[in-house]
Amino acid sequence: TEMKADRIVLAGGVACNNKLRQTLREKAKAAGMDVLFPPPVLCTDNAAMIACNGYYQYLAGRFADNTLNAVAGLRLCE
Repeated sequence: TEMKADRIVLAGGVACNNKLRQTLREKAKAAGMDVLFPPPVLCTDNAAMIACNGYYQYLAGRFADNTLNAVAGLRLCE
């Protein structure tokens, strides 16, 4: 199935990378597409939030063994 897109949207911490922004601008222009990304001050990742949660898990005595793996969409309140 072919998909047709007319714009690229970049967000998160990677959207703060100036080289990536410039390359996407150039490629999008050549393809007749728009490229959108927020101002760099809004391009953050969740590292501080994840570290904070880890700190509170540590204080509560909850530790993981070496089988721990990443789980997309994991709820912090569980």
